[in-house]
Amino acid sequence: MRAGCTGAWGEQHLPATRAFGAGLGLVLVSLLSALAVALVDLPVWVLVAGWFVGGAGMGVAYPRTSMLTLRFSREGDDGFASSALTIADASGSVVGLAIAGLLFTTAGGREEPTAFALVFAAMTVVALVGLVAVRRLGPVPPPPRSPSPEAPGG
Repeated sequence: MRAGCTGAWGEQHLPATRAFGAGLGLVLVSLLSALAVALVDLPVWVLVAGWFVGGAGMGVAYPRTSMLTLRFSREGDDGFASSALTIADASGSVVGLAIAGLLFTTAGGREEPTAFALVFAAMTVVALVGLVAVRRLGPVPPPPRSPSPEAPGG
């Protein structure tokens, strides 16, 4: 219950630009923790704590993608926009995973300790690019007002 109330409060008080920036910032922290564990051989709890932080960042940013997609789509294009978002989400995941696997394998795989670091460094660059890109997000249009029901007898 409390998480739902907090999420609703965040949607009302945290603009989309800040939400995406905060979310990506938290994901960046998690990627940097993974990179540090891979490079410096820190304890595994640092990685676990970093993933929790990254999960919180995704929880802040991800729900707003569908909200923004629907807000920026024209009336009647909601289904098309929603489908395009789903395809882009799935395609982005597949392409990202393929590139990460290629980097990991090319760097020597699990026998080469720097292979993990290379993958996390590449993901960190992607997160940094996202942080720069989110600054270009302009003002978000207000939600459409639903028509008020007609008064009885009117």
